[in-house]
Amino acid sequence: MPEGKLHEVKIEPENAVVVQGGKQKFRARCYDDKGNLVRRVKVKWSVSGNIGKIDEKGVFTALTIGVGKVSCECTKEDVTKYADTTVSVITPGFPRASAPEHEEEHAVENVGEIPIEGLPPEYPGKPHPFPGPIGEKDEKIK
Repeated sequence: MPEGKLHEVKIEPENAVVVQGGKQKFRARCYDDKGNLVRRVKVKWSVSGNIGKIDEKGVFTALTIGVGKVSCECTKEDVTKYADTTVSVITPGFPRASAPEHEEEHAVENVGEIPIEGLPPEYPGKPHPFPGPIGEKDEKIK
């Protein structure tokens, strides 16, 4: 099947978090109007926000802590499309949450009420109704 004209560009990964001094490889994914991948596209990368630099292969180097954007300009034949994504550069050693690569593999299904250890039997799976400010009657909660 012949490729269609360039219609849409997406950058992977989206919303990247990179440690200062670290590197992140970005990819421009180009699609036609039917969602088919378009190949042999000329890609020009850029960075805004003074957070780092990016080379012609899409490898970003994080230089300055902050938030900015990695952008790409993709051209094939007479069509040019643009995309960008947010990049956060963080301090080395800064704790960060990592999202699962495939969220559907880590989905939690509703399993109903789960009893909470240490609560009286009349409150299985429900939050404990604290009688007053936390700490006022701690000995009864244990």
